[in-house]
Amino acid sequence: PAPPGRGTPLAHVIWFAHEEHRPAMRQLLLKHGAIESKQEAYDWGLRQRAALCEKVRLSEHGYDPRKYDPVAATLERGVRFATGVI
Repeated sequence: PAPPGRGTPLAHVIWFAHEEHRPAMRQLLLKHGAIESKQEAYDWGLRQRAALCEKVRLSEHGYDPRKYDPVAATLERGVRFATGVI
């Protein structure tokens, strides 16, 4: 089990692993005994959908690795946070 206050190794892979390595790392953890909780299964689906949306966003707006910002979609779409600050 993960230490109190930390996510499981599976959760870390879902949220922080590079996209090209994420599926293989997840499978490796599951193969070696990691137990996926309902929340982690939901998060996996959410992460997959987010990755797809990111690919679409990059194809629409172009991709320049020198200027890439993973939170830029909020600026491109004009999304404002509850505080009114972008």
